[in-house]
Amino acid sequence: MSKQRSVREKSGRRPHSIAFVKTCSLYCRLIASAKQSCVKLGQWCAKWPLFASISFWVAISLIALMVMSSFFFGRCFWQVNAATITHQSTALDIVKLALTIIGGVGAVSYLVIKYQERQGAKRAENRTVEDRTKTDFINAVHMLSDSEFTAKIAGVYMLADIGDRERGSYCQKITDILCGHLRTRRNDDGAVETTITQTLKERLDKKNATRWEDIDLDLHGATLNEDFSLEQCEIHKLNVKGATFNGLADFSFADFAGLSTSFADVTFNKNVAFQAAKFHCGVTFRDAKFNGNLNFAAASIYNDADFRSVIFGSTVQFDSAEFRNTARFSHAWFAEPADFHGTVFEGTADFDNSAFPHGASFTRCLD
Repeated sequence: MSKQRSVREKSGRRPHSIAFVKTCSLYCRLIASAKQSCVKLGQWCAKWPLFASISFWVAISLIALMVMSSFFFGRCFWQVNAATITHQSTALDIVKLALTIIGGVGAVSYLVIKYQERQGAKRAENRTVEDRTKTDFINAVHMLSDSEFTAKIAGVYMLADIGDRERGSYCQKITDILCGHLRTRRNDDGAVETTITQTLKERLDKKNATRWEDIDLDLHGATLNEDFSLEQCEIHKLNVKGATFNGLADFSFADFAGLSTSFADVTFNKNVAFQAAKFHCGVTFRDAKFNGNLNFAAASIYNDADFRSVIFGSTVQFDSAEFRNTARFSHAWFAEPADFHGTVFEGTADFDNSAFPHGASFTRCLD
């Protein structure tokens, strides 16, 4: 009898043991299959931003946990309590759910770790790039101060490349360095000056989709011997007070968008053009000297324009120009006939004590 009872006890336990073993085996196979699927899915998710990938996997884990909890307990996992586990589930169900939870938490933990690793690697890479940029920047500045003009030109191009690549504050910093070089007393070959001015023009050109924006140019007191052009450029702020332009100067179609633009006490020894230029704020030319022809035709000044005590030594064209606010020409001297044909004066036009030895044309002026 005892032998038969023992056999029955063993036979009674065997189905549960076999079921448990089969379940574990099935779970292992599912894990292996899921791993392969995850690899393929991971390759697909690699195209996503990292945060989006982690969010996706967290959502999948939560959904899986909710499904398993609902299947085993008939309710979501946050509604499961001790009574539910005792009366509605078996030990095998608890093991299945526990393994599922562990797998989900492990997957999420793995993703978090990988995220941290990638972020650390990215920070290290950024530091490396930043260090390399600083090194290139210092080398370029040293080349600009070299005694050989070929090294100077190479330094200009290197600085411009850094600005194009790094953008941000580097653009203004590089502009300040190049303008500072033009302001210093130097014995450069004209090619260095031309390279600098041409580099600035290209980076400020309105037609350039990748132009440097909100740039201030400080060329006060500079002596520029070569032709200078900011044609069709956008300048936030320009200061050329006391500068001397010995070559042609062209500011046609330029936009001066900053709070102030100063040409005070500047000397233009050759022709200069401001045709269709726009001064969105005030501009001063006080005490300036125009020894060549001045073309100010169709230019627009939206705030005060100060031409007091200016010497216009050659032909002057202000035809179709627009002065949206006060225009001051008091004590100005016009050596040649001045053309103000079609000029618009919307504010006060002050020509007190100005001199026109050869006359001036103010036909069709509007006020």
